Amino acid sequence: MRIAFQFSIGPQSFEVAAISALNYGQVNPGTLAAQFPYDGRDLAAPWRAEAQARIEQDRKSNLNILVKTILGRPVPGATVKVETTRLNFKVGTAIDSPTLLGVGADNDRYRAAVEQLFNVVVFENHLKWLVCECCNQSVAPSISWLQARSILIQRHNIFWPN
Repeated sequence: MRIAFQFSIGPQSFEVAAISALNYGQVNPGTLAAQFPYDGRDLAAPWRAEAQARIEQDRKSNLNILVKTILGRPVPGATVKVETTRLNFKVGTAIDSPTLLGVGADNDRYRAAVEQLFNVVVFENHLKWLVCECCNQSVAPSISWLQARSILIQRHNIFWPN
């Protein structure tokens, strides 16, 4: 068994109490989540209908398209295909710079997921003040990769009171 705690970067102290380890034996890790239910997880949970209603109201609108011939006459029954090419709202995640630019099949999948699913990111740690000061890890190549794909970058807070 391996237990790791990472609360920040740099010297610090903390207390840990009441840790317990559960032995589930030989199990598929994907099945463990089912053992930790939470209120609202059910697909029929009330919050889901409320969220869907907000999506219908705030994120969708009607679109009327009139297809005409080159002479300006309407084309009845024309088939039109519409695809979303850019989201109007931010969908983001935290990313890991070394994983983003790493080499290998897992890294390829990671980059594909970032590019396909998100239009804004924040670096997990690499733009935090202490990392920039003490570790000198450059994220410039990752920033260039994201900018080439028009993925917005947000940064952690500038002042971290401690």
